[in-house]
Amino acid sequence: MKRTITFFLLLSAWTFSSSAKGGDKQPTAAASSSSPVRIAVVDTFFRDIPEPLVRPLVEPLRVLMLAQTGMDGDVVLPKGALQLAQDLADDKIQIALFHGFEYAWAKHQHAELRPLMIALHQERELQVFLMVRADSPVRSFAELQGKPVALPCFCQEHCWIYMERACQAAGQADPKKFFSSLTTPRDPEQGLDELADGKDQAVIVDNVTLNSYQKRKPARFAKLKSVQKSETFPSAVIAYRAGSFDEATIKRLQESLRDGQKTSLGRQLLMLWKLKSLESVPADFDEALNKILKAYPPPERQQAGKDKLADVQTAKRRP
Repeated sequence: MKRTITFFLLLSAWTFSSSAKGGDKQPTAAASSSSPVRIAVVDTFFRDIPEPLVRPLVEPLRVLMLAQTGMDGDVVLPKGALQLAQDLADDKIQIALFHGFEYAWAKHQHAELRPLMIALHQERELQVFLMVRADSPVRSFAELQGKPVALPCFCQEHCWIYMERACQAAGQADPKKFFSSLTTPRDPEQGLDELADGKDQAVIVDNVTLNSYQKRKPARFAKLKSVQKSETFPSAVIAYRAGSFDEATIKRLQESLRDGQKTSLGRQLLMLWKLKSLESVPADFDEALNKILKAYPPPERQQAGKDKLADVQTAKRRP
């Protein structure tokens, strides 16, 4: 399966390159008098992606910006949310993509950060669910101590933060010590299949996965039940620092991103990053950020996504 994923990503990177050369829209002339806009994406978007393939997945964002706005960009390799927020505040980068709860952390520490657009997953409201078999006696997260649990590959980052904070609330900050094993099925659907087959005591997934699974496999879904769910997580955010752009440029960027997602390049970019669409920031977005910040306050120190994966994973990855 890993080879299949690698081939798919390489093919996608080639497709992006082809689209950039002969896609829907030719680049307009870049403003030669200004410096390139530095762009970065938080590293947790690429947790399960091999390191050499990360840049080919970020590079199309620069190409899309050039094609839609004429503003050249410079891609910065992904960093942790807290470091990315600091770089954005220090004007080392000008545009950054965060998961919603990570942007709440960033804005809490740097009030000058602003949302340019939100990036939606399949659902506007995201929640994480702790799923067990329908005949399981487990009634809460705490009862899973010492039991095998699955957190599938390619699950969204809110699944990880939910698991980590739930372990802390149960008295053990280290998931590898809380569970007897933490397996990583190749994708969320396989994780739910294996739960239905009794290979794990529980699996952690989100509502996007559950809604899809219920439609695809209603008989298997009927064998499962939810025993705990998270707070609602806000959508991902494309952010900038107040003062980095004038109002005309901000409007230009928003319109260009909104139009750019309709191109073949934009659609592929959203697909690979597991996003559905880019939309204007809703009026109640600050309220959603405040709620998730209260439920999931920022860590004192953030471990890098890939380091965290290596540290947490205590059992084999199921093929």
